[in-house]
Amino acid sequence: MDYIEGFKITDTAKLALHRVDREALMARVCQAYNHQFFVDGFFNADPHAGNLMVSIQDGICRPVLLDFGMTVQVTTARRKGYCRLVFQASSLDVLGAGHALKAVGYTNSQSASHPERDVEFFQFLMRDTGTRASQREDADEYFKKRKEQKLVDKAEGVDPNRYMKEVPPEMFFLFRMLGLIRGLCTTLEVKLPYLEIMADYAQKGLVLGYDRKLRATRLLSLPARPPLPLEVKLQRLLLSLCGSRKLLGVQVVLVRRGQMILNLAGGVRGATDPRPVDESTLFPILDLGNVLTALLLQVYMREGVARRGYETSLATLLPPALARVVPEAVRLKHLFSHSTGLPVGLPSSLLPSTLLNHEACLNLLAASFASASPLHPPGTKASQSLLDFGHLAAALLQETCNIPPPSLPQAFYDKVLRPLDLTGEVFLGGFKQGVNGNARSLAVVHNGFAAQLRPLMAMVGGGGGGAGGAINEGAEEGREEGKEGDKEDTSRPSSASMMERVLRHPTMAGVCPSLNALATARGLVFVMEALNGGTKLLSRRQQGLLRLVLARESCPLYGERQWGLGMQIGGDGVLGHEAFGGSACLLFPLAQCSLAITTNNLSLDKAGTREVVRVVCREVGLPMPSFMSEAAEV
Repeated sequence: MDYIEGFKITDTAKLALHRVDREALMARVCQAYNHQFFVDGFFNADPHAGNLMVSIQDGICRPVLLDFGMTVQVTTARRKGYCRLVFQASSLDVLGAGHALKAVGYTNSQSASHPERDVEFFQFLMRDTGTRASQREDADEYFKKRKEQKLVDKAEGVDPNRYMKEVPPEMFFLFRMLGLIRGLCTTLEVKLPYLEIMADYAQKGLVLGYDRKLRATRLLSLPARPPLPLEVKLQRLLLSLCGSRKLLGVQVVLVRRGQMILNLAGGVRGATDPRPVDESTLFPILDLGNVLTALLLQVYMREGVARRGYETSLATLLPPALARVVPEAVRLKHLFSHSTGLPVGLPSSLLPSTLLNHEACLNLLAASFASASPLHPPGTKASQSLLDFGHLAAALLQETCNIPPPSLPQAFYDKVLRPLDLTGEVFLGGFKQGVNGNARSLAVVHNGFAAQLRPLMAMVGGGGGGAGGAINEGAEEGREEGKEGDKEDTSRPSSASMMERVLRHPTMAGVCPSLNALATARGLVFVMEALNGGTKLLSRRQQGLLRLVLARESCPLYGERQWGLGMQIGGDGVLGHEAFGGSACLLFPLAQCSLAITTNNLSLDKAGTREVVRVVCREVGLPMPSFMSEAAEV
């Protein structure tokens, strides 16, 4: 036992006398307790003001933690579950956070029907600290939303009551720890990014959970032979981008005239998975799945689907429920070029369970097309609807080729991958470990959007800002999640719509052709190479039509874009697509080159991807695609 001289942490007079930075002091306290919980799995659940002192020695301020009488041990499995909960909540991944809650053993009366509401509550618990006034203001706003949701539940004939059914015992102590530290921050009028601090230690707890031998020891996977000049420049660039976190994991492959002249892989599989990315790691490629789906459609067209070719009326190819509400003037070419003019039928706020339910999505599409007027005449301009295309294409294939959505992965393999000898490189419609092949290296998408959006969300009052009532916070949290029979008002989390659009979980059961595809850059680049001749996937006429601009789009986020048959077309003749998260596949027809980049750190500006493309194009003498140029950047 040691004697340490100090004073109470809430003694504001002495804090001022010693010129203590209160924000830095409370940040250290938060770090200490988060390390205990998320890294050690053994924490002090009683951090009230009487158990915390401040020691000043040689001009250095240190927090002193006293009285470890109320300590709690958390099992390794549950500790990792809490780590995932906090990290996914920080990344605005509602689906992932919901899975983590289930893993730690938490359920309430609405968990099955509205898992996103559980996540909203925990995001509320982990929001930023602040003054008493700001905390109370945001708490009032939170419970106002709950009341509004309760009214909606009643109107729909749904039981609005919400109560705990299963709660792991250590969770109550976690609630206590969070509330007490928040109360200290309120007393000292300290504003801290509570969730960000927690997420740092949650990430550390997950990373350290991997055997040291499995963790990446270098940022790049280097070839055994001496590197070529282009490889040296790309290696330096990738080291810089991964080191600065512009990229997390990455693959870059360049093929010229069928020969692979560049094949680099680097970084790690995920923000919480420190294992290295290699050339065979599968990446979720998000809306690049639309390019693959469009290619599959065109392969079936070559076999006789759509007798009038791209001029075929779309309604004649769709199930009756959709055919009745799609105007006859909408042609198949308009579907490929995102210029149907039809209203958006699948909003970004869809729950994952709905998005992966094909029949439910078709019903939503039909209802939207029937109730809303067209946005514009077909073919006059493009307006990419990220989610609609995949389900419309799947409906077309089911109606004309008798291919149900669960069979899309096999159909894509039979018609595209097998002829190209790309087994195990690309999967359309999801991937199941041990079903599609042996256990594979899978990259995990990290929502880099979250860090970019959080300051904006705080400015507009959308989450992350201080909310709640300091020492009395526990009363509010008890009102939210009380004993069985207590009532609680619910509303959708503000972050849900963003992450339910962005972070698909491609290994889930279900098919969403727009988003849950996986590929290596090596697989993608040879798919693009096949579009430039040399294979019989498409006819020569189809290959020529790929270069025809069918519609133009003015996108608020990415500028002017030109669309052809399923891909963007640059003013320089480059074909391809850049996914909203940063992965890209490009075809340079005149140079007979293809380039593919896969990455797992989503970014609004996609600066890392574009920097890689810029260097490759400059060194090899290729034109920089106009849809990825400076003018197209955010």
